[in-house]
Parts: sequence; structure tokens; C-alpha cells
Amino acid sequence: MKKIVVMRIILLLFVGVFVGCSGGGGTQPKTSQVNVSVVDDSGNALSGVSVKMGSYSGTADNGGKYTFSNVNSGSYTIEASKDGYDSATTDMTVGEGETKAVNLTLKTTVIAEEISNFSNLNSYKEVIETQSSDGTHQEIEILMAQKGKQQKITVTDLKTGEIQFALYIDGDKAKIKSDDTWVDIPFSQVSGMSAGFLNFAQSMVTGVQDSYNVAVRTPSGSASYSIERAGSETINGYPTIKYVMKGKTTSGVQQAIAEADVWTISSGAYKNYSTRMIISVINKGETDTMTVNVSDFDKVTISGG
Repeated sequence: MKKIVVMRIILLLFVGVFVGCSGGGGTQPKTSQVNVSVVDDSGNALSGVSVKMGSYSGTADNGGKYTFSNVNSGSYTIEASKDGYDSATTDMTVGEGETKAVNLTLKTTVIAEEISNFSNLNSYKEVIETQSSDGTHQEIEILMAQKGKQQKITVTDLKTGEIQFALYIDGDKAKIKSDDTWVDIPFSQVSGMSAGFLNFAQSMVTGVQDSYNVAVRTPSGSASYSIERAGSETINGYPTIKYVMKGKTTSGVQQAIAEADVWTISSGAYKNYSTRMIISVINKGETDTMTVNVSDFDKVTISGG
């Protein structure tokens, strides 16, 4: 009888050791794998990118790829960063024993230069097209020569094609167009009118220009402006870089949202001058749009009426 009891004890111990060696009643959790692929904003593989995921980190290879191995299940933020590019992040939940793929795009960091003020040039042509929510659709053409001593201002109703106003100034002499006929008029009677048009035209440009330059100088500042580069193209005969600027202003409970597409000359004698702006302002649910084209720098000549 005693031998039988001893044999049972030995057998139980043997089984216990065997089960213990084979993992007992549970299994180790399976780890996971996350494959990261990084490209630039043109879709080309980006090497040398620093990639982080929680406590895991690594560097993308020449093909823009990196693999996180032995990843524990959980929620992660994956971040990719490289000098000269804006960082990119994405959130991901990794389950046990999963293999997941992540694609990240790094945009080239915008290095924008401040816009120069063209009003100090000898001559230029500025055309402003305004379209407001009340149905008004006008074009204002301003020709400036001899640093403002000569001016020609024309206002056209684009809905009818009718010239609503025309003014010609040469030094202290002035003419106004009436019924298709130019009429001489003392400069003193139109100086205020001329200044009003010029101030309006200049404010269209300087308003965007000042906001743009603030955003360039203080990209992380309190001003709620952002700038993104949106490609290169030829505008008004000049090579340009297009930037998209977005801003928001709040006054009390009122909020206005503005967006401006700005084409800045990228090379040559007029580098950093803006040659086109398209400005949209949304206020109280209504949108006003203004298109400003500035061209013919130092080329404008004005003949009499």
C-alpha cells in the first residue's frame, strides 16, 4: 500500500514538472510588428528620417522604410521628423500578434521671405477686381508712373462693361472722362478722390503683406496666420512661388476668416515683390473676394486723355 502511495506522489510531481516546463495553463503574449514608410511631398522615398513610436525609435533606410519589431499591444503615436521638413504624426492601436503598415508624408518646411513694398518703384500697373456678396463686380485699374506724378485710374462695372469713372493726373493737371470725353479739371478738386483710390488699392496689398510678413517673422507667434507653399508658376510674366495664407480674427462674438493666395516673384530684379493676390473674406456667412494683379514694374508710361 505504501508503495502505491509513493508512486502516485512521484507521478504527480513528474506531471507538475512537465506541465510547468510547457508553460503551464497560460501562454506568453505575442508581440507585433509595425512597418513605417516615409515619403516627401512629391512622393519620393525619404531616407534618414527619425521615427518614434512610444519608447521605440529608429531611422528610416534609403528606401524611406523602418520596421518596429517586438511591439507590445497598445495605443501609440507614431512621429516622423527630419531637418528641412515639417514633422508628421499618426495615431495607431496595435493588437496582439498584428503586422501593421503606416505611411507618412513629410512636407518641405516653408522658408518664406518677406514681401517687398512695390510702391517705391518708379512705375507699375495695379488691377483690382472686386466681387462682393451684394452682387457688385468691379474692376479698378491704376497706372502709376514717375513715382506717382502721373496716374490714370479707371473703374469698370464688369457686369455691364461700362466705364463708371476715369481720371488722369499729370503733375498738377487733371482730367476726368465724362460721356467718352476727357474734361480738364483743377487738380485740387480731384486730389482727394485720387488719394482715396490709391489708399484703397494700396491697403488691399499692404493688409495681406503685413499679415504675411508677421507670419514669416513669427511662425509660432500669437498671430493666427499660417503660410503654406503651393507650387511654382509664371504669373504676369514673372517666375513666382505661390503661397496660401490663412488667418482668423475675432472681435467680441464676431469672427472673420480670411484666406489669401499670394504669388511672389522668385527671382530677378523684382524678387520678393507680390504680383498677384486673391483675397477671400468670410464674415457673417457672406464672402467677399478681391483679386489684385500688379505688373509692368518700371515699364508703365502714361499718355494723356
